[in-house]
Amino acid sequence: KGGEDNSFHHRMSRITLTFEAGDGVDFSVVKPERYTLDGLLLTGTFNTADGIATADNGLQTGELTMNLADGNLTSSIILFPQTVASLPLVVNYKGQEYPATLTMPDGALLAGNNYTYTVKVSNKVLEVSEATIAKWNDIDGGEVDADL
Repeated sequence: KGGEDNSFHHRMSRITLTFEAGDGVDFSVVKPERYTLDGLLLTGTFNTADGIATADNGLQTGELTMNLADGNLTSSIILFPQTVASLPLVVNYKGQEYPATLTMPDGALLAGNNYTYTVKVSNKVLEVSEATIAKWNDIDGGEVDADL
């Protein structure tokens, strides 16, 4: 729900992954191609009257695959808030699949939070940091003129 001053508040959850090269890996030569998160509730509703986003808890969970285009090593996804203890993660690097698990603090993705993880791709395994949780930052984009 927005503030009394009509200010904006994020009502969804966000996961941000930053990929780093670990032992035996050189991202200057080849970067990860994509990653997949599984066990997510991908659909839901948003109530404009109370500002609450709700995942469709009765539905089966699904997977979300994100391509890491143009060599980007940071990627964010926006999701409905939901109860989830952990999420299976698979990173595709040099045609190989590297599995790991993201652990959700408090067993949930809460509205307005950005869950940030560092994923270190090593020669044989992935290492995933504990989540850092932060509110989304409001950035003033400045003024924009529209000429008719």
